[in-house]
Amino acid sequence: MKALVYGVDANLIAAIPPLLSRAGFTVDVISSNERVQRINAIDHFIKVDSIDELVSKVRHHAQQGFDLIVACDDLSLRLVRDSALSVEEKITLLPVTNPAGLRHLCSKIGLAVCLQEHGVPSPEFSVVTHARDMQRAAETLGFPLLVKIDFSSGGNGVFEVATAQALAAIPVERYPVLLQEKIDGNNLEFSVFFQKGMPVFYDIAEPLCCRPNRFGPGVLRKYRMPTQSNRVIFEHLKSLGAALGADGFANVCCIESRIDGQYYFIEADMRPTVWVEYSKYFDEDPANKISRYFHGDERSATNGYSVETKTEVVLSYAPRLSFFEILFNRYHCRAHYSNYLRRKYLFSSSSIKSTKFWLLDQIRHWPLVERLRSPRRG
Repeated sequence: MKALVYGVDANLIAAIPPLLSRAGFTVDVISSNERVQRINAIDHFIKVDSIDELVSKVRHHAQQGFDLIVACDDLSLRLVRDSALSVEEKITLLPVTNPAGLRHLCSKIGLAVCLQEHGVPSPEFSVVTHARDMQRAAETLGFPLLVKIDFSSGGNGVFEVATAQALAAIPVERYPVLLQEKIDGNNLEFSVFFQKGMPVFYDIAEPLCCRPNRFGPGVLRKYRMPTQSNRVIFEHLKSLGAALGADGFANVCCIESRIDGQYYFIEADMRPTVWVEYSKYFDEDPANKISRYFHGDERSATNGYSVETKTEVVLSYAPRLSFFEILFNRYHCRAHYSNYLRRKYLFSSSSIKSTKFWLLDQIRHWPLVERLRSPRRG
């Protein structure tokens, strides 16, 4: 089996070649980021000089024939979606099965409309096309609510507002934007691998810490093993996958409402995250389920979920931890850190970067230290 992986974000690419290699694929990677070359399990790396060349190189290389093509970040998805390629070529390179799937890629508005049209439970929303309509739309929808810039990632461009005054202060530079009802409840996140709209594997995680704010990238997650009691989640993911025409890795988020106990889906980024293979620490390695699927077992997502368990495990993504959290190995983070960077902890670029910033912070206090160490005068 052959897989083609492409992207510009080394952190998001990092887990995919090892994961697919364990599943039995040979892996070719195309990227403009030189750091990607240091990732293990890459059989053939192709460096492009700029992101402008990425689409043409991926299109040309894909003609060799691959069993799986993975776009690893939002920028790469958007570059292909907005390129001059034919619709058929775009679908070949992107994680969707049909032309309708192109409209929700990298678009919060497109996703909200798609979920509504297909009856997937999601919050009420309004699309605002001009600043003069913002207040009226917000009053109709009701406070509190979320304002979301159509194309944004990493928590950027998402604002929670509780009053009209707070809404007026939001720095919206580009329209349209999405106004979305705020559901009171617990956030749940799922790393999912879809094929032909069906989930091949998924995990269940509750975000415990995000930085720099609660809409930002996740630092800490509490995972639980999917069981038969989570069957309703699996059915929702099936409906979601069919609605999106999903055909690849996805990061899916929902709110479990405290009011009615229902699941309301708010996010479905059609790309992997840095957490994509973390379920191997408490459940079966997702590589095994991907392998079984490509060897004919198309129901692999439901395998092994019959045993009820209350096991929960807290896991961290170490490159987003503070220097002291890494130094004291909070949450056993070093094991997971090496899992992603594929090299010794002490020699990793992120570790060196953290150490550098810590040392610079200490230098600011050195004059005070020197005064305290010097002998008193007089």
